[in-house]
Amino acid sequence: MKTVIKQIFAKTKTPTKIIFATLALGMLLHSQANAQIQPTDINRYASAMKQSANNRDLNKVADMIADDVIIKITRNGKSATLNKSEYLKRLQKNWQISDNYSYNIQVSDIIASGDHIKATIITQEVIGKNGQTATYVTNSRATLAENGNKAVLLKAVSQVTVK
Repeated sequence: MKTVIKQIFAKTKTPTKIIFATLALGMLLHSQANAQIQPTDINRYASAMKQSANNRDLNKVADMIADDVIIKITRNGKSATLNKSEYLKRLQKNWQISDNYSYNIQVSDIIASGDHIKATIITQEVIGKNGQTATYVTNSRATLAENGNKAVLLKAVSQVTVK
């Protein structure tokens, strides 16, 4: 697009350049404003994550997590920091060991700020095997951003409890 603009500018007179530049800037700013993440995007994210996790679709879950994500988890006083690959491996392991798996997600306290959204995300992961179940409740403060017209997880600071 920059090349096309330069070519048009080279062939036009100064008043036309100013008008064209003003219109082009307005269109650019309008498209950038529309590209910003919206609170409704996080609700779509939650719905898609729930469906993908319950369907055990690792590729779809991976698409909803930024490649450079940082996930900090604390459980029983012990902390770990996971990257995308480590998180996906843990999720896949839970699927493999479970013959009765379910995943639920709730979003609250949404704060939109430019190209990021922060929210409280509570997930409940039930892992069942041979009639026994364990429920992992994760309470996170998460940051999401827009990537390719969808929300992706950038960062999560989480507290995990087992019931």
